[in-house]
Amino acid sequence: MLDPAGAVRGTGLRGTGLGRYAEAPPRWALPLVVFAGLAARLWQYLGNASFWIDELALVDDVLHIPLRALLVRPLPLDQIAPPAFLAALKASSVWLGAGEPALRLFPFACALASVVLFAALARRVLPPWTAVFAAAIFALLPLLISWSASVKQYSTDVAVSIAVILAALRLLAPGCRARDRIAAAAIGAAAPWLSHTAAFTVAGCGAALAAIAIVAPVGGDRRRLTVAALATVVLVWAASAGAAVALSRSLLTESTRDYMARFWEPSLPGPEILALLVLGGFLLARRGPRTASVLLAPVVLTLAAAAAHVYPFSGRSVLFLVPVFLLAAAEAGALLVAGIAALRVPRPAAAALVVVPLLVAFAGNLPVYEREEMRPLLGQLAERVREGDVLYVYYGAARAFRFYAPQAGIPVSRAALGGCHRGDPRGYLREVDAFRGSPRLWVVVAHPAARLREVPGLLGYLGRIGAGRERIAETGAFAELYDLSDPVRLASATAEDFPVVTPAPDSSGYDCAHGPIARAPWE
Repeated sequence: MLDPAGAVRGTGLRGTGLGRYAEAPPRWALPLVVFAGLAARLWQYLGNASFWIDELALVDDVLHIPLRALLVRPLPLDQIAPPAFLAALKASSVWLGAGEPALRLFPFACALASVVLFAALARRVLPPWTAVFAAAIFALLPLLISWSASVKQYSTDVAVSIAVILAALRLLAPGCRARDRIAAAAIGAAAPWLSHTAAFTVAGCGAALAAIAIVAPVGGDRRRLTVAALATVVLVWAASAGAAVALSRSLLTESTRDYMARFWEPSLPGPEILALLVLGGFLLARRGPRTASVLLAPVVLTLAAAAAHVYPFSGRSVLFLVPVFLLAAAEAGALLVAGIAALRVPRPAAAALVVVPLLVAFAGNLPVYEREEMRPLLGQLAERVREGDVLYVYYGAARAFRFYAPQAGIPVSRAALGGCHRGDPRGYLREVDAFRGSPRLWVVVAHPAARLREVPGLLGYLGRIGAGRERIAETGAFAELYDLSDPVRLASATAEDFPVVTPAPDSSGYDCAHGPIARAPWE
């Protein structure tokens, strides 16, 4: 493993126009970027966005199931989460309460740790200025900030992935000591119990270390590693990962397997993404074969799983690989700056052409990032609901309504919680037909099934048989008030003759018995 100075010397950057400028960022540059990343995540956390449906599914499990059952039994609502992560959530709920800040505390702490860990990783593998740029992307990337305060394991996946990669690289560093190997063994052993995706990182990094040990056997060069020095660490990693994977698979029900397969549709990414991954691999290869193998092995292993249709290479499922992608992106940015500087553009101006768009993009999309804001919506609704008003809750909003309505002072029993009728859109029309004649019907909607166009059909029907009077809207959620007392309007359509779009049976990806829209045993 090359140290930062060696990394710069070994890349030929002196001939690219970066030269000395690339080696001498101010000492405060990287700490400032780290501070910005921590501040952005604190901003998101303190913004205290409402739980959205995926969070609520896991929150409901944590709040209703005893700790032992959480760890050794399948979770309802097709949820999966590693045992140590679930234990941390359960501890938060017991010690700190069932509110958003308490349940998000552990994922938030992992998000903070990831900022510091990534800065250390970037400094270890990249030239100094490139490391600062990489850390800045990581610090200000809305994708990472948005998941930093969410009751899901994605921020933990990122932090654990970086920690394992750092531990593996430390084993390759000159002067690696016994305590470094013990620390690496502990990190890799704990990782799969905190993060399911750590299995890819641990397996990939472990395979890379084993290959390096075999290719570079015992020798006098301090950079060479012996099989004996790594065997114990790799075996500990393999044993722990194997046990964690075996437990996770034993807890995966057929229903959850089916849901995951249909929701994620595991497969390789498109040719454009694959081409970018290959380009990123070539860029990271500039760091040397050993470092590149540790960084890229988890990516290759995840791609192999996607090719076998057992794991998706898309969306939040590969968030744990984002640190590697950002290292490659920073390398590309450094080459772009070098190319611009070679055209006799002053180096600060060349760097600004790369850095300023990042800052502008962040300034135009500031935290707090929200998904389904049912808490403020129901707070407003509670102020406007009159005695005698009727409430109908679309099924996608039912879980959030159960959680937040009591906080807003609305008894859950006061509302009619709609059922799921995927494949039968007239089922929703029949439900609201029960309120014909009501002068004040509130319809509460969140998490609409966009592909099925259920909500447009429902609102179109309400607009035909009644008149809209009022609307309350928040991010990802709204409530509308309808007057269904006009006989003329009521006679204009029925649930059986109103035109609707009937989707194909498989267009929803999954049915009403799957995922967070399903009913939990305690509901």
